[in-house]
Amino acid sequence: MDATKLENALYYAISRPSWVFGVNLILLSIFTGHYSLARAFLSGNNLRIIAKSIAIACLLVVLAIQVCFCSNVLPDGMYLTFPVALIFGLGFIFVSCSISVFLLVFLEFPFRRILQLILLPYISHDKILEEWH
Repeated sequence: MDATKLENALYYAISRPSWVFGVNLILLSIFTGHYSLARAFLSGNNLRIIAKSIAIACLLVVLAIQVCFCSNVLPDGMYLTFPVALIFGLGFIFVSCSISVFLLVFLEFPFRRILQLILLPYISHDKILEEWH
């Protein structure tokens, strides 16, 4: 509260980039394989499912925002209050995550499994690897 504008600007100019730099150093150590606990956690099957559903949700949220806010679906004079914006925001998150898990379980997984059953025998290197070892 007693800081001047210069002190406040210097604080934010130094603290935020240094915090981002520190987080990036931690992530670099994880991604280069020097932190085995985090590497094991990030490569688990449950986290892969979450990552796939989040990727689908990101695509769905962009689509929903384009349809809702960038089209003529909503009236021109719609007034967004905080509760309405909160409902839109949390509603988009909840609906997009629900739809993404649904698409992952009922569309992506069966489609990938069918492709594995049909194409894998033709493109697999298992026989070559068996002969080599």
